[in-house]
Amino acid sequence: MERRVAVLVASFFLLLALPGAAQQESGTLAQEFWIKVKPSMAREFEAAYGVHNEWHRNNDSWEWQTWQVLVGEKVGSYVVRTGGHHWADFDAHSKTLAAGGENFSELCGRDY
Repeated sequence: MERRVAVLVASFFLLLALPGAAQQESGTLAQEFWIKVKPSMAREFEAAYGVHNEWHRNNDSWEWQTWQVLVGEKVGSYVVRTGGHHWADFDAHSKTLAAGGENFSELCGRDY
């Protein structure tokens, strides 16, 4: 009887582990951009960058996060980051990254 219970418990935990084993492990690579914006141009930059983020939502499968630096040496800068990638992801995503760079330059590449 004890052996049967042990086999059932072990089977239960193995079944719980299967969905996790089928998922691809997240990568350890990230890409990060730092953008320095003049204090007087922050509002204009944020409006243009909002349009650029819409481009990413519609054209890019990667998730991007943006933070604004509020204290320290880099105050007024913005940090844009995507993470959890493998080297091969960058190769497969190179055309989208290039198109995103062009979109950013058109919208946000002004003298901010």
